[in-house]
Amino acid sequence: MPALRQYIKEKYSCIETDVFLEYSSGAYLQDIELLLDHIHVEENTHVSDAISPILVSKCTCCYYNEMIDLLIEYMILKKRNNSLLLGLTKYHYEVDNTVQMFKGFNSSLALLKSKPMEIIMNILGITRFLSLILGTDALWRPNNFVIWGDIKEMPFSNKVNPNIVSIKKMLHRSIGHIRNLNPIKLDEYEVLKEIFGGTLTETQILNKTIPKRLRKVRKIIKLMIFNHNKHAYEYPYIVDQICKSSRKLKSDNLGYATDRANVISLIHTLIYMIIPMEIFGSNHNRTVLMRYVPKLINGTASFTMKTQDMLLNVKINEVKWLKPRNNCKMTKCEFIRAKELFSMFVTWLFNSFVCKLTASFFHVTEPSQETRLLYYRHHIWKKISQKFKSRYFIKHLYQKRDSSNSFKSFKQNEDTIGSLSIHPKKTDFRLIAKPFKGTLEERILYLSYQKRKLRPINQILNHIRLRNSCSSVRDIVKHIYSFKSRITKPTGKLPRVYAFKFDVQNAYDSLPHAMIDKVIKQRLDAFTKSDTVFVQLCRKSKADGMVRTRKSLIADSLEKLKFSKDFGFSAQHRLVDTHETLEFSKKDIINFARSQYAKTCITINSKSYFRKIGVFQGFPLSATLFNIVYDSMVEKLKSIINFTGEMTVIRLMDDFLVLSTSDSDLRKIRKFVSRTVADYNMNINRLKSNFTNDKLLFAGLTIDVKNLVCYKPLKQYNTGRVIASNFTKLYAKLTEYTDIWVGNTLLFDSTNVMSGKHGCRKNVVYLLRALLFKFVNSFRETRRRSKFKVQTLFSFLNKTLCRISEITDLVFIQFDFAKFWKFTIEILKHKNIVHSKACFQFDKHTGYCFQST
Repeated sequence: MPALRQYIKEKYSCIETDVFLEYSSGAYLQDIELLLDHIHVEENTHVSDAISPILVSKCTCCYYNEMIDLLIEYMILKKRNNSLLLGLTKYHYEVDNTVQMFKGFNSSLALLKSKPMEIIMNILGITRFLSLILGTDALWRPNNFVIWGDIKEMPFSNKVNPNIVSIKKMLHRSIGHIRNLNPIKLDEYEVLKEIFGGTLTETQILNKTIPKRLRKVRKIIKLMIFNHNKHAYEYPYIVDQICKSSRKLKSDNLGYATDRANVISLIHTLIYMIIPMEIFGSNHNRTVLMRYVPKLINGTASFTMKTQDMLLNVKINEVKWLKPRNNCKMTKCEFIRAKELFSMFVTWLFNSFVCKLTASFFHVTEPSQETRLLYYRHHIWKKISQKFKSRYFIKHLYQKRDSSNSFKSFKQNEDTIGSLSIHPKKTDFRLIAKPFKGTLEERILYLSYQKRKLRPINQILNHIRLRNSCSSVRDIVKHIYSFKSRITKPTGKLPRVYAFKFDVQNAYDSLPHAMIDKVIKQRLDAFTKSDTVFVQLCRKSKADGMVRTRKSLIADSLEKLKFSKDFGFSAQHRLVDTHETLEFSKKDIINFARSQYAKTCITINSKSYFRKIGVFQGFPLSATLFNIVYDSMVEKLKSIINFTGEMTVIRLMDDFLVLSTSDSDLRKIRKFVSRTVADYNMNINRLKSNFTNDKLLFAGLTIDVKNLVCYKPLKQYNTGRVIASNFTKLYAKLTEYTDIWVGNTLLFDSTNVMSGKHGCRKNVVYLLRALLFKFVNSFRETRRRSKFKVQTLFSFLNKTLCRISEITDLVFIQFDFAKFWKFTIEILKHKNIVHSKACFQFDKHTGYCFQST
């Protein structure tokens, strides 16, 4: 399989490959060489048809990117199994308009649309280039990555996506009778269609005929429907008996939630009552599957499970209704088919039956800024949330009578609408609006709106804002240590530092609309005197030209845009033009920003509620509008108060931390923000404000104000379990988590103006303990699926220590290896992961530990 350089030279002897290098500019010289040497091609013997003259004619009259789109359309019409079509989906959102889009990112097509490939096309000519793409198969060596060419089996053509179990159908459901939610439909054919619909033909669906392979399970489903109807009147009594609701007043809203153990017990009881054991095949299979109910109930809002993982210990041969012949072993093909059918049933059982049954009796939601789920009885949830909703709607919202918005169509709505979800806090609630993105058929329309209007204007607003806030915990640490370095530099010693922490009460809900318009106008005028802003959409690629991310260039003239594009590359990264430049006037930007509070609403029972003041939390532009206004507020705060000492203001959304070497400066700030700041309608939450020179908790960080050192405490790490099919994959995932956690290298910087020896050592201890607890929490589930070896675990821990040593010198910070291994072994023995009598050998020189033989 020759390289592209050699193939072109042999195929077209009149073209020397050096011409490519002469034709390309300096920016693409390396890319051209990479393509010529790493792309290997061979003739495709399966393609016999000649290139259509009509295709050549069309390609001659269009730009390069449009030519590639025509080529893709041609392949679709010819029904080619080409790798360039992987992931392609057709969307029909109008009668005469068909649009192709990708579910994911097709890297082959992205490479084909790159500038170096365009240069190759210009040298070869359109006809030869089309012949190259349509008549050859191409691989990227040495990884054998298919770039273009026929493949034997298209993954999307005959394989269904793996069945996924999630909790989406039970989240944020309002009060509804169990028959309205309909966990089991009353018609047996409708139940069969819901479970096994993917295996039924259109004729069988129209005629309501049941295929032979499903006739055995039909009787079991009929019994399941009978059990459901028979016991339906008993459900409320069973719920009251298992999930008793206390009449005592609770100290906070979270205390009214039902214990999750009771919810699990209820679901188990109802499944055993309604679902016949024959459908599981055996008591063993039912027990295996029932173990996943606690995982579903104890999961998070984003929790998912693959059905194929749930079937690992299920004995398919024991399920009689799956067997085509009684008392006979299944062939391999029959077994695969049977497993697929049973997988469909398990997916329906959890996604539909369990989720709808749970939503019938409980309002399922997650607390504010947490991921765990809470289960409230519907009457209790209505009682505690109704007062908040009534008060909130009267104060912040108004209903527009003549609004014709609905969740039926994104295109036909007058306004941007969203659905309402309420998240409880200890003493209050948080209202979140989730934007409606259209039906599945309209999704391409929403994506187009997002790409060409929403995202570019959002990027413009982020580009012009003052940017005196932090966007992550990493930024906070960097900001604090930068301040520490600045105040330590004159004398070499750290002076006395004071801290004032406060947060804004109902920040999103109190944002004045007039102030949003005013600040945006000011920032646009400060950015440019011109009336136009340009956004150039690009792809940011690495030097090898394969990995790309989005990149937008923003300027007030095309000349500046061209300058940014031409010099927007380095030895590590390049900017690849996508031939899309968007133009917005200042009026367009202001009007669109205004529409994000004036023409956004939440729709409930066909009624639309709009904002009187503030913005909805959850809509795409809300956070940007909030940041752009509060950036100006911080500048105003600095300009009003005459500071006598060194000071810095750290803001993460509506949380503020002010550090200063003068306590009088902080008292001035406290006095200023304690009153309502009229222009910004800002009120601080007095219960959460803190003035100290000792320690405080801010944005998940423990900050030692005396020494200006940041710690990430153990409770702030995510130590929840990881679902993996074997221990090798578990260790790989834990390694990924370690890389993410140590990404904030300033926490592990042992220099005096950073964490110092003591702070760095403490952060390393917290990190290693978090990693250990995450493994312990994942051990039991992984142990059921894979064999565990103690030596492999300790090898992983030793490698982790070595990994951390690359960032910080563990010997220099006086990390106690012996103490760490002692704690680790005690935890492992306590959890029965290693035998209580197991012996381990510690090497003092390397700090590593191994199991004694």
